[in-house]
Amino acid sequence: MSDDIGFGRHLKGYLAIRDALGLAAGTRAHLLRSFLDYARGVTAPGMPIRATTAVAWAGDHAPLGCGDAGKAHRLMVARGFLAYLSAVVPGTEVPPYGLLASHRRRRPYIFSPPRRAKWIWGFSAEGSNPICLCLGASVMLLFDGPTGRVARSGIAAVGK
Repeated sequence: MSDDIGFGRHLKGYLAIRDALGLAAGTRAHLLRSFLDYARGVTAPGMPIRATTAVAWAGDHAPLGCGDAGKAHRLMVARGFLAYLSAVVPGTEVPPYGLLASHRRRRPYIFSPPRRAKWIWGFSAEGSNPICLCLGASVMLLFDGPTGRVARSGIAAVGK
């Protein structure tokens, strides 16, 4: 890909806009330079970047230790730049979201209301100590509050 389209210049502009918005470049700049180097090698001179180029770079040309989540991250980085580039270079293709599967978190276990009550009242039955009842109620709120997620910082605070 020749520089008559000026992809290097557009990359600098893209990174400058991200920097002005307060978004850290981090490894993104290095990944995008790698992507542009790859795209220059496989795209005809003067032609815009195609979506298949980004997918091939993210998946087939990833480092050896790069797993599914890393490949999806590489494609996400390329998609961001290509979305910017499509506004200034006609014909630039942006790959659709979700082409590469990323790591999925396991669904957390949520206590049901009857199970919560049984667990809290079980604490108070162990000798009728009111401190146990308060501790049980606060732990259950931390584990299964309004969002149903574990509040890890709250657990650390209770344990101190």
